[in-house]
Amino acid sequence: VHQFAGADDLDSDEVEDVLEMMEFLRDYRAQGNTVPFPLYKTEEMESATSSKWEEIAEIDFSNGGAFLADGSIDQKHIPGILKFFAAVATFASPDEKHTDWKKDGEIYDALPKLLIDFAAKSRVDSGYRLLSRCLRHALDSKCPSLENKAATLILHGDDVGIRINSAVPASMRKKVVYNSGIVFTATEVLCCECNCQCGSKKKERIVC
Repeated sequence: VHQFAGADDLDSDEVEDVLEMMEFLRDYRAQGNTVPFPLYKTEEMESATSSKWEEIAEIDFSNGGAFLADGSIDQKHIPGILKFFAAVATFASPDEKHTDWKKDGEIYDALPKLLIDFAAKSRVDSGYRLLSRCLRHALDSKCPSLENKAATLILHGDDVGIRINSAVPASMRKKVVYNSGIVFTATEVLCCECNCQCGSKKKERIVC
């Protein structure tokens, strides 16, 4: 009932401390429910087909933009695809503020605006630590480059997006590799999955 050992041995002051702690945890977890991204639970990525988005085509990054002209993609999707990749490579204005700090960290100049917005809407705070982790993996020589990866272009409503799956080496543990995946558009993180300790699984909605 008490969910922890020794509960019956607590004195009145300790009981009061525990109740305050439990109340804090309830409030903290309630804040997590207000985080917008990801929009959908991980189980959406585990299905053979998703009910939330449809697949447009599989692309190979090693071939660059050749997929735009190979005839496999309906021409009506081309403007949306170009808009999506333009957003991926767009950086925020140097004058734009992202935190309430006196001066934002340099990381906000190093990453595309899309990632900054995603991080801010995936945490109850600014998402700074999430961005730091993102940059650390990007600079990790053990982390495989997307240049040699395949991905799937998707359509979520009227918005083009992408699904990418990758094996990401753990930054603090040798020989440990996490299987991760993400589906996103230019404005929204739709779904994530990762088998790391903090990663999203089954009915969870977590960006790690």
